[in-house]
Amino acid sequence: MKPIKAKYTEIVLLLARIFPWAFPKWLQFIAKGYSRKELASIQHLYEKEDRIESASLLDGNFKWKAVSVVVRVDHGELDLIRRWLKSNASPGDYNPERDEAAFKNSYDSGGGYRNLGWIHFHKEDRLTSLIRMEEETKFCDSCYVSLSKYSYGINYLSLYFFLKDSATKMICDVDVSEIKRYYAFASANPFSQQFRAIQHHDKRNLIEELINENINRVCRDVVCMATKVLSLWRIRKSEPELSLIADIYRDTNDPYFIGAEENKTEEGNHVHVCRRDFGFFDEKLSSDATENFLSRHVVEKNKLDALFIKSKSQDSFEQFDNFAKKGLALYDSHIFISMFIDVAKQQVDIADYANSALLKNSNKVEKNYDILFEATNKLESLKENILAIQQDIPRGCRESYSDSAMKIAKYRLKLVDKLKASIDRRLSGLNSEMQVQNLRFNRKYSLLVGLLIVIQILLAALTIDWEKWCDRLSSSIPSNEGAVLKQDADDKDEHNKLLQPTADASAE
Repeated sequence: MKPIKAKYTEIVLLLARIFPWAFPKWLQFIAKGYSRKELASIQHLYEKEDRIESASLLDGNFKWKAVSVVVRVDHGELDLIRRWLKSNASPGDYNPERDEAAFKNSYDSGGGYRNLGWIHFHKEDRLTSLIRMEEETKFCDSCYVSLSKYSYGINYLSLYFFLKDSATKMICDVDVSEIKRYYAFASANPFSQQFRAIQHHDKRNLIEELINENINRVCRDVVCMATKVLSLWRIRKSEPELSLIADIYRDTNDPYFIGAEENKTEEGNHVHVCRRDFGFFDEKLSSDATENFLSRHVVEKNKLDALFIKSKSQDSFEQFDNFAKKGLALYDSHIFISMFIDVAKQQVDIADYANSALLKNSNKVEKNYDILFEATNKLESLKENILAIQQDIPRGCRESYSDSAMKIAKYRLKLVDKLKASIDRRLSGLNSEMQVQNLRFNRKYSLLVGLLIVIQILLAALTIDWEKWCDRLSSSIPSNEGAVLKQDADDKDEHNKLLQPTADASAE
């Protein structure tokens, strides 16, 4: 079914052909190219895609087994889980002596893990070791909960959601017979510059959009249930804080990706979003040939962070290591990579925050300094997060992923150091700039202080009674003169007394 914008475009172009005098010349010219005759002349170019009736995410038979949701929790949230278990879990699921130590969180702790158990949704006939939730969900069947602790006080909670068969139907053999290609204005606003552009949507692109939208519907249901599970422990997390990996299981020993020369041509009425000859999609994180990991391709247009494909027949699994039926945790599977996905998200957020000061000079020096100082603290915390994961790789990461995990950790540390070096250089410049501003301020402040002193002297001078002061000054001048004359007379008399004996002696 065509969207409203496509029908609107067809009507406008039709009117432009019927009443050309009412429309601008450029629209008349475009309308001629979309006449029935012109469209019929290129119909043969779309005969192959018009025969497509169904589509799948992958080739062959497969099952969308689960979606893992991994989230970082702090020591306060860790204690909330412990207190909930203490109040609600059965005696066999909570042991005070064991769990007091298991949930204890400290900066220098060595780490560890704790499997909390299963959560089922609307399954009264199943034994549940943790809880059964009466929640409406279309795609989620059950959830396996586990907790992993690392050094530097880093903790991650894993919620492994098993999916119903209805989730697989959303991406396998989807009916696309009603999807038709269409064209539409880039903007429905005739006053917009984009109104002059017409976008063409072919059937293959529309099919890919449909598959991605179906994936998003399943992801929304999983995120909703994950939020409700976390709310049991009064933990609040936003969707960007959750890392989602979809697990696809293929009951065959043939690896999914093969060479282009081995790939069979797609059937005319069925297409695949991720073809088997797209081997470059696989990031080859695992040394196990039966596993494929995709975090850049296929997932860039939906809510998933990664796609995991396991190709192994049921008969090849060991009794207690059956991927098709086993609930997975961080320490025993590919889900360990989810922590690096979380680290990458943190790094992007910190970089975006720091860029507001690194790339802009319009802010005040103090504001830029505060932003960069806070970014530095966040980078230090992120570095500790990466180091905590790196230190746990030898014992807490599946062997087939340990080499790739170590490489990712080193790469992430390198990016952190690179960004921190840039921030440190800018902080050094800001420190110098702040010192110069302080000198300028001190100079202005000194001038201001001098001015205030002069003003204070003037104000003090205004309070003096100048008439009295002049009278006192004038009256003090004569008295001083009399005292001087009297002193001169006394000196003269004294001088005469001294000369008198000399005169008498001369007379004799």
